[in-house]
Amino acid sequence: MEPLNFCRQIKKSYAESWRLDYIKKELPKMPVDVLIKGLDSAVKFTLPNDGKIIVDTKLKGLIDITELRLPYKDIVLEFVLVGSRLKKIVIHAIEDESRIVICVWGGTDNAWLPFVLASIPKINFIRVNADNSLSFAVQRHLIEEKYKTEMNLLSGLGADTLLSFLNALACSNVHTEKLPTRKPSKTLGALPFDEYHVLTIDRPAGTGNGHAGGSHRSPREHLRRGHIRRLSTGSKIWVNAAVINAGAGGKIRKQYAMG
Repeated sequence: MEPLNFCRQIKKSYAESWRLDYIKKELPKMPVDVLIKGLDSAVKFTLPNDGKIIVDTKLKGLIDITELRLPYKDIVLEFVLVGSRLKKIVIHAIEDESRIVICVWGGTDNAWLPFVLASIPKINFIRVNADNSLSFAVQRHLIEEKYKTEMNLLSGLGADTLLSFLNALACSNVHTEKLPTRKPSKTLGALPFDEYHVLTIDRPAGTGNGHAGGSHRSPREHLRRGHIRRLSTGSKIWVNAAVINAGAGGKIRKQYAMG
């Protein structure tokens, strides 16, 4: 996976003063110059398309923790949103004493906009509904009426992606790996490239090449979804999707949406 360098694109896009003046007229409540400067200090991560590291709608890595914490005080998550007009997404998350503040940027080929400022409380951030679905305690800020649709969409996307990212980090076999930093351009005045990280998943012992032993409950070949497993030690690991009982008995042909 290669760094997306979206933060660099944002800074380059707003390098000319007329762009800052324009955006202040469009979104007068957004302190755009402050938001752009804040990107510099963040630890940056490149995520797969649509921002999903693992597929776990129940957030089993987070559901029993008492306080939500970021791996660093200030992080950026960058990814491509497939099939959307705003195909470039930057989520800037900052942790303070009681909440995590999120700024979501949306980008096209020609422009970037900071569409959303939102926050998630560090305590009581997830509610389990009567039908066992989850809802997040997200508070939206500074909504401009003309961009309300995009803001509602992106605030939900920002919270969902951030919690999914932290859910992956709750697994003991998920680690942070630094990507090689691109060398700066020799062009006079060119912006430097940022340092990026990705999350990697160690394959749990016994999974081999994706085949695993069956039991009396699973005599035929089938696909097991990726899932979080709690070990006897209390730690959690992510187990990748696997083919169980490969070649045994009749085969089950079933497709799962993997994100």
